[in-house]
Amino acid sequence: MRVLLVEDTIDIGEDMQAYLKACQMECDRVEKVADAKEHISQKSYDVAVLDRMLPDGSGDELCRWIKAEYPMPVILQ
Repeated sequence: MRVLLVEDTIDIGEDMQAYLKACQMECDRVEKVADAKEHISQKSYDVAVLDRMLPDGSGDELCRWIKAEYPMPVILQ
């Protein structure tokens, strides 16, 4: 399973990414909405895990964009 993790808090992001990898999941982590959109447009993900407050936008807005453009489940944290 390929996961896109969008989390700007370094410690939380690193811990979550390590946990997902330990669960045998491929995990790409980014810290900004713009980077998330770039990754999603270039790769295929099974699920996105989004922080609600990001430095260049909100996880809620990113979720709406994903749902409008891609058939991917989203988890907001």
